Amino acid sequence: MKKFNINLCDKYGFFTGKSHASLSVYLNDNFACIDNERKHPAIIICPGGAYIDHADRENEPVALYFLSKGFQVFVLKYSVHPIHYPMQLLEIAASVDYIRNNARDFLIDENKIFTIGFSAGGHLAAMSGILWKEDIIKEYINTNLMNAKPNGVILCYPVVSGRICSERINAFDYLLGKENINQYDELSLENRVDKDSVPAFIWHTFTDVTVPVQSAIVLAEAYNKAGVKFELHIFSDGVHGLALANDVCASDKCPQYYNEQVEEWKILLDNWLRKEYNIKK
Repeated sequence: MKKFNINLCDKYGFFTGKSHASLSVYLNDNFACIDNERKHPAIIICPGGAYIDHADRENEPVALYFLSKGFQVFVLKYSVHPIHYPMQLLEIAASVDYIRNNARDFLIDENKIFTIGFSAGGHLAAMSGILWKEDIIKEYINTNLMNAKPNGVILCYPVVSGRICSERINAFDYLLGKENINQYDELSLENRVDKDSVPAFIWHTFTDVTVPVQSAIVLAEAYNKAGVKFELHIFSDGVHGLALANDVCASDKCPQYYNEQVEEWKILLDNWLRKEYNIKK
């Protein structure tokens, strides 16, 4: 494995002084030794953290998992409060654009680039596949918009709507700033899915009290209405923030993050990737 960091500010000048974004890159460097003509899927990971932080268990453990599955992996450390939207959308779009532009060097199949996000990171990953046509992306990144479009999104207990949230925290307050409450509906993604949105794999748990399961349901309904392919899985039990739901993400102090039933989301995802994109584990 080869690991290094990419400062997006160095690649996209408009970020300078405005963005804190960077990509942690995890490459299967033995691919070139085996077959330097074969191309591999890529995935950009967006950890959760309510747009105020980045959750550790949704960061490197997830990266190493997908690395073991044959992906070239990128973890996006996106800007959080007090830096507000649209910076986060520009950062994820720039990440997709950068990876597609450098697909040959990274031995990546440019038609198999995915974003995955957890909680608030799920909102960001979903934005990448729903709002990829926004004029502001072309204005700032100066790219063909198709270049910044992922091929699919994987949404794990995602924040979706500014109107569906727990009483504990509303990530939209930190994404937009409380003074921009008028933008809640604009960035409530159930309102934005259209025929050009990319396919989605979505999972959630019924007992999540931090991000209500209704978020996943209304998003799936929006995909259905738009005629865009999606797959939705709702598990009966599980706390918020399960990530891989295995013992890598749990500990003696936090045993609730191990959930044998929910851990099956990775098997379901393998099946979806094989069926929809011919990606074999």
